[in-house]
Amino acid sequence: MKIYISILISIVFLMACNSIENINPLSGENREYPFASAGRNIEVHAKEPQVVDVAYFVDSIPGPNGQLVSKKFELAPSASNKKLVLLDLMIVNRSSTVIPMLFDENAVRIGDRRGKRIEASNPYQISRELDLSTENNGTEVTQLVWGDIELPRQTQIGGTMVFEVPKGLLLGTLFWDEIEFIPIDYIDYNKNK
Repeated sequence: MKIYISILISIVFLMACNSIENINPLSGENREYPFASAGRNIEVHAKEPQVVDVAYFVDSIPGPNGQLVSKKFELAPSASNKKLVLLDLMIVNRSSTVIPMLFDENAVRIGDRRGKRIEASNPYQISRELDLSTENNGTEVTQLVWGDIELPRQTQIGGTMVFEVPKGLLLGTLFWDEIEFIPIDYIDYNKNK
């Protein structure tokens, strides 16, 4: 009889765990952001890093008369021994307060747990301006995240961060280090042990 009760409790527990995962549509298998981890105040959701040769984005910048002017920018590696990595993130504030955040080179790193970690690159510093009529070559980045923001409670912000990494670097882990330290593994480091 005790075995049947234990099996019944196990089945109910497994069903409950499955239903908890369904509450959050951002992450998990076959979801928009398949990699996720949570700290005490925030959740970090990420897509797999995307390695590209060239990317571009369009942004509105104040012109000489103060009005916003659309400008096109190209992102490309600065040297032949580097590659460009685009990383789509979603940060969720589950706390009961407004959280001030700074998306910069110190907030996010990518690399592996055993070796090198590369800081995010400021897309405005590593890009070059193009003419708006220039043909679109490369991957379009529609929403960059960079700079200061205030994230109200129970809200989220998402966008793309840019990294310029050495060729051959294992892109195994995202290291989020703003508000709290949250690592997200893209690979299983214990697989070959």
